[in-house]
Amino acid sequence: MARKFSPIVALALIFAVFYDPDTFEPESVRDKRVLITGSSSGVGEELAYQYCKLGASLVITAKHGVLIRNVASKCKQFGAKQVEYVVADLGRPEDRKNVVGAAKKHLGGGLDYLIFNDEPTDIRVWSGSEIGRASCRERV
Repeated sequence: MARKFSPIVALALIFAVFYDPDTFEPESVRDKRVLITGSSSGVGEELAYQYCKLGASLVITAKHGVLIRNVASKCKQFGAKQVEYVVADLGRPEDRKNVVGAAKKHLGGGLDYLIFNDEPTDIRVWSGSEIGRASCRERV
């Protein structure tokens, strides 16, 4: 004999599967130290603004000096606790070191969030036998 689901059980099951309450707490970002790469436009720029509005301290990077300077200025208008920018091409090892140094200096030696929003410069599959590129070995 086949069992039938009652409509109430079916609705409860659908609700349980598709209901996803928003559990984000804006206060969880306040006073956090955030490094966002590729912040001169698009998604990276918008992320910088949103983190600023929530009270985070930022270091933002991009290849385009004028654009990243403008983003940093706007972040200050949005109320960033602290915002510093670094003009850097993360495809260059010396620029990666500069970004790490700036993050250490301006964010008190550590990071709470790293958002790598830069265009990839060296994509390869990790073999598991190496630590990674120099940027991965640098600890912020």
